[in-house]
Amino acid sequence: MPERGRPVGPVVPVRRERSAARVLQRWARSVLRILVRRLDVTGVERIPTDRPAILAANHTNALADVAVIVALAPRFPRFLASATWWRHAPARALFRFGGVVPVHRRRDGDASRNSEMFSACTEALGAGDHIAIFPEGEMHHGPGLLPLRTGAARIALGAATAGVRGAVIVPLGLVYDPGGL
Repeated sequence: MPERGRPVGPVVPVRRERSAARVLQRWARSVLRILVRRLDVTGVERIPTDRPAILAANHTNALADVAVIVALAPRFPRFLASATWWRHAPARALFRFGGVVPVHRRRDGDASRNSEMFSACTEALGAGDHIAIFPEGEMHHGPGLLPLRTGAARIALGAATAGVRGAVIVPLGLVYDPGGL
């Protein structure tokens, strides 16, 4: 049993079964059909299918942003999420099912554990996987972007240093009709 209040997450990436990815993609498409009236996504057409990629999207609507990426990306990506979410049993179960990698933010506690996150990302990219990250570092409802964090660049640089070739960063823009969500 994890220590109360201490985030728990995978230390190394576990490749998701194809069936888990299909279940999550069906869920995401259903959520979008029900909740979203109008959605504009830019950059999806630039996501490669034949090499590793870091999908870097703005973050304005919690799980809806995740649903959009899962539903529209050509391959199921591994998401990064704040390690504080692992404190909640439902989120922890969903994250484990989806292969989410915890990010230990400095303001939330022990950022030194991020070496595990960088290793997991390098391993995933080395296997040709896609990673989804929200470079603003947190969700917000404002009309513009928050200052971007350096995580996507650091992940790409770390993977290249470790010998991963061909990985690209693909910026994604997600815009919802205010009446939709």
